[in-house]
Amino acid sequence: MKRRYIIAILVFISISFISCKDDQDDSSVDSSFNSWDINSNESNQFGNRSELHYKGGIIYLDEKGEESSGLIVQEITKQQKDIKYRAKRIPSSLYLQNKGLKGEELETALSEVSGEQLFYFEFEEVLKQDLVKKYFQENTDQTIAYLSFDIYNDFKLINAKGDTIDSDYSVYERNFHLAPCERILLSFSGIDPDEEVQLVYVDRLFGRGKFDFAFASTNYINNNIKNPS
Repeated sequence: MKRRYIIAILVFISISFISCKDDQDDSSVDSSFNSWDINSNESNQFGNRSELHYKGGIIYLDEKGEESSGLIVQEITKQQKDIKYRAKRIPSSLYLQNKGLKGEELETALSEVSGEQLFYFEFEEVLKQDLVKKYFQENTDQTIAYLSFDIYNDFKLINAKGDTIDSDYSVYERNFHLAPCERILLSFSGIDPDEEVQLVYVDRLFGRGKFDFAFASTNYINNNIKNPS
């Protein structure tokens, strides 16, 4: 409970550090991690960070590259009809640092969330329309309530051992369409932050089916950064 309280408070005390953005349609991605396409260094919403593209999505690193494996953010986008589904694997250390924690305060918070894996999950209409207004104008309140309290039940995480883990909770970051997407923060516990995992989402909100988002291990990423194939 203490861990949930800390994260929930941090969510609401400041604006999230990762913004919704436009991505290319990645609906036909291969969830294996054996093909690297681009190695570039571009300015993006995380600041001046390295960006690597692979068949599963995009990896963002800080300026130190592989030396800062704890600050890697993996992002995968898939599209079904007019909706993009975007999953981002967020290291707790990076999340907390972007909430302003540092030094001893940061170390204390990290010990409280040990074993917790965070994800941002976003829904974006391809033409940047408000999805809630587009599909749920007649029952907006019920939809907001679902996004706020029930949607975490639609997510599972499969770890490297093949175990299926339920989400502990989610937080709906309602922005009243100030950003062109709807976003929730997901939490799973008992996860090695360096292991390969697969996020599974069954879309009961829009009825678009099941989506799998496969995230590579940190070791695999570091090896391919040093020697991209």
